[in-house]
Amino acid sequence: MKFSLNLVKQYVDLKDVSMDEFCQKLSLAGFEVEGLTPLAQATNLIIGEIISCENHPNSDHLHVCKVDIKKAILQIVCGAPNVKNHQKVIVAQVGAHLPAKDLIIKEGMIRDVLSQGMICSLLELGVSEQNLTEEQKNGIEVLDKDAPVGETEVLKYLGLDDILVEMNVTPNRSDVFALHALMIEIGAILNKKVNLPSIEDSFCAENPFVCESQTEKCPYFSIRSVQAVTVKPSPKWMQEILTKHDVKVINNVIDIGNYVTLMTGQPLHMYDADKLKTKHYIIKDDQERKVLALDGKEYAIQKQDIVVTNGDEVVCIAGVIGDASTMIDENTKNIALEAALFDGTQILNSCKRFNLMTVAATNFSKKAVDEYQMNLASAYAAQLLVEYADAKIVFKPSIYQKVIKSKKTITITKEYINRYLATNYSDDQIEEVFSRLQMHYTFNHGTYIVDIPTYRNDLENKQDLVEEVVRLIGFDTIFTPKKIFFLLLTTWI
Repeated sequence: MKFSLNLVKQYVDLKDVSMDEFCQKLSLAGFEVEGLTPLAQATNLIIGEIISCENHPNSDHLHVCKVDIKKAILQIVCGAPNVKNHQKVIVAQVGAHLPAKDLIIKEGMIRDVLSQGMICSLLELGVSEQNLTEEQKNGIEVLDKDAPVGETEVLKYLGLDDILVEMNVTPNRSDVFALHALMIEIGAILNKKVNLPSIEDSFCAENPFVCESQTEKCPYFSIRSVQAVTVKPSPKWMQEILTKHDVKVINNVIDIGNYVTLMTGQPLHMYDADKLKTKHYIIKDDQERKVLALDGKEYAIQKQDIVVTNGDEVVCIAGVIGDASTMIDENTKNIALEAALFDGTQILNSCKRFNLMTVAATNFSKKAVDEYQMNLASAYAAQLLVEYADAKIVFKPSIYQKVIKSKKTITITKEYINRYLATNYSDDQIEEVFSRLQMHYTFNHGTYIVDIPTYRNDLENKQDLVEEVVRLIGFDTIFTPKKIFFLLLTTWI
């Protein structure tokens, strides 16, 4: 997986942690860092405003631009097809280094006209093509009208002063695909406090929707009504986070759902409530029909595929893709917000047949979903819809739940841990590990009763807890046979 280092810094204080230390400690704790990729790279940039743009006298496609960079007016020859007067642009000044193009900017003559810099595209700054539109790939980057002329921390202004960390995740630790869980893990490894947003479901209006499941493959389904939203662009910070994590930016409503999925691991789906035929949702796996999906393609549903139905219509291929008939668009006012748990194996099989892999399918199939906090993810999205989509009314969810799961506890003693590892850890060391991992515990007559965080699907028994203790204290503290031999040898001498 990959994640934004700047995003980590929003939740964990890394001021006194070097990049080498960050990578080394993650790797030693079981999360091997495989690569670091700067989101963009360039030096000596500045934001400028084009104050004149004329055709080049000796070319049919070049333009001669006068660019105000506050401290000077530069003349720059530009060949981009979208360059125009009064645009705010990124300027690479003379001496700038653009590693993506292996280029150092020099003053020079272009077809007998002086050019004193370069007006840049994001591609020239090293931004990945997959994160750019066709317009951005083929032309210069045009900044917002309020971009500050003369600003020299251009990459920071654009949210591109970031590093993407490539990290190997072992199959048992899929919980960290949820970035909130990853932040807790990083905080524990580095022994740093983690500041995650507070999420509460305080919405109490009675929900007009009802739901049920007619298949064992959906043990939990919730639907929540959110009314009077305004569809518009999502905030810049949210767009930046989604783009860095390869999630397409669409609009504030869809982006909020995708953002909450990214952060919590809980897949969400949103329906335009005014396009639904009824208030009754039923989840089934016995349908055979064709569905026109959100991507404009038609998919043939077979028996065993899990589908969400409303009235007589399939409104979503569960965990795969929604039906086009209930899609969110610029006219959407009222939303039905879904949070559910579907059988991961079946979702994966459906995706393979449709040749369509989704984040939801990955999270369900790899058990990255916190099965105890699905409603909180829905509430988190509702909070953001109030804040960034101007939602006026939010209802409590209607919930179908086959079985209410008991939370896990593991009982263990210091003696068991030390005997298992051939170590001599103190109570303080063990308790610090529990605290760093946000594991609440009680201590009674030499025994720890540890409450396992609900997102840690990998922790089932005492041996798993022993591994957590040594993982954070350090594998170098284990008495290996070689260490024991050395200790005995020095004792005999």
